[in-house]
Amino acid sequence: MAGKQLSPRISVCGASNDKVEVWNRIASVLGSKTETSRIATRYFGGKKEPMSTSIPLIEESHCFEVNPECRSCPLMHHCDFFTKSKVSRINKPTCADLFSGAGGLGLGFEQIGFHSKLSIDKDDWAIFTHAYNHPCQPSNSVCADISEWLNKPTNHVDVDVLMGGPPCQSFSNANKQRQENDSRDGLYKLFVDSIPLFNPKIIVIENVRGFERVVPELRKLVESKGFQTSVLKLNARDFGIPQNRVRIFTLGIKTDYFGEVESIEVLKRITKRVEAEKQNEIPLKKAIEDLSKLSPSRMKNNTAYESKETGYSIQMGLGSESDYVKDINSIDNSLIIFNHKARFNNDRDIEIFSRLKPGEDSTAPSIQDINPYKSRNGIFKDKYFKLRPNIPCKTITAHMQLDCNMYIHPTQPRGLTVREAARVQGFPDNYVFCGTLQAMYRQVGNAVPPPLAKALASAIYPEVCK
Repeated sequence: MAGKQLSPRISVCGASNDKVEVWNRIASVLGSKTETSRIATRYFGGKKEPMSTSIPLIEESHCFEVNPECRSCPLMHHCDFFTKSKVSRINKPTCADLFSGAGGLGLGFEQIGFHSKLSIDKDDWAIFTHAYNHPCQPSNSVCADISEWLNKPTNHVDVDVLMGGPPCQSFSNANKQRQENDSRDGLYKLFVDSIPLFNPKIIVIENVRGFERVVPELRKLVESKGFQTSVLKLNARDFGIPQNRVRIFTLGIKTDYFGEVESIEVLKRITKRVEAEKQNEIPLKKAIEDLSKLSPSRMKNNTAYESKETGYSIQMGLGSESDYVKDINSIDNSLIIFNHKARFNNDRDIEIFSRLKPGEDSTAPSIQDINPYKSRNGIFKDKYFKLRPNIPCKTITAHMQLDCNMYIHPTQPRGLTVREAARVQGFPDNYVFCGTLQAMYRQVGNAVPPPLAKALASAIYPEVCK
């Protein structure tokens, strides 16, 4: 694949294929006539891409105000008029994100003031999501095999910061089916090989805790490219994120730019600033308790179905957010909540969810009479796990794409919704996840929590703005 640039221009993700129904729902959510809301046309470059078929296309602009009050419109961040008017790239430090996924790492850097010149990943739905949430620069979201894309000299760009999280499944402690000689093991080497193509001042490589075993080799490779290196081991829960999520960040500082001695000092200053960003622990309930209560869907293979009981693709916030939720929404002042829909569960699982108490897993005596995995509890003791509301959540992972049985809501008999998982990761409510249900959960689980990325970006920003 040479590199497919996705330019999604979809106004709102809805569940209905009836455009009139979608527009009526938007108008109802806004509490006003549709014509007073500026919702501009967005589409896949005028083409109907195969992967866009589950999202209805809205093909007309319905904002006719001469002087629209954009700041009071809940959909302003999904509107071409507003987003194009607010974007300024003058004198902004730049970054590029390899293995970007849906854009959690890049979002944190953008929130601090970086301009993203490139986000690339081979996951088409992840890039679709990234491009949708960056309507002013869709060409910077590239779906491609990175090794092939980088072979083209015209694709190379100079940036201040090169970052990325090479796929980590083979290093993850959560992966109980790790394979020897997994082809993904070498992707961090591809990242290192790409460094000269971007001429960065600073590099950031993120990965799981199991990645520690190859960090010494990684540091040698990066240092051979002319960088001083250091390693930060950061837990999201230490940065005001309601999740226990440990990740390894390998930092590189270019000695030709900063000087050999100063590069060491830069690493020390960044580390000190990151430490200063630490906050008090946040419990899970602060991330999700204001969201509308839902019942699990009883309609298998019908993700298009929406109702008050099972949730909507788009809805207004209830206005009772915690300080944590207000904080993650503060930059964009989000008023609309996307992707809060319960997934299907069968009667047996719903009964199990109801019987379990917070903190209990598959070994709980209360479910043994209906637990299909009771003979394998030694292996799958956490196949079912009910989250505790008063402590940080367990690590959100891409396994949620298969089921959410390990992420049972603490007070409702269902798994976490995509939005609840995104809340735990620190994504703002107006960050829309696109694709199949499995694709959305995968994107959220693979992402770097934006607030953690933001803390790191705020520590790096002064060094590239001198």
